[in-house]
Amino acid sequence: MLSRVYLGMENYNLALENASKALSLYNKLIDYNELELNNPDNPFIGYNDETIFYGNLFSTSFPFNYFSTLIKNEFYNSYLESDLRKTAYYNYDADAQTVIFKGTYAGQGFQSFLMVWLQTSCF
Repeated sequence: MLSRVYLGMENYNLALENASKALSLYNKLIDYNELELNNPDNPFIGYNDETIFYGNLFSTSFPFNYFSTLIKNEFYNSYLESDLRKTAYYNYDADAQTVIFKGTYAGQGFQSFLMVWLQTSCF
């Protein structure tokens, strides 16, 4: 967490130092080659190997659905075709030429929650 704070402050030396310390304690990563990326649903499971801390913020007065979030085509097209994140995080509708966000590290069934978590890929 401290690494992300220093990153936001543009203090890159301390961000790197604290990221290295955190990763020395816990450094598991998800292998995207093992995910079911062709599935139109979210390929991630909650509480995966990268999760260090996880919490949900739930409010009935603030409905939010990640899976109806439209993504700009320019952003989507900035990914290389071979980049597995492109199919892990997004569905492309060729007919409508729209991109919809599909993948959060929270896994399926959490689309109306706002997630709070730390994971090794944040560092």
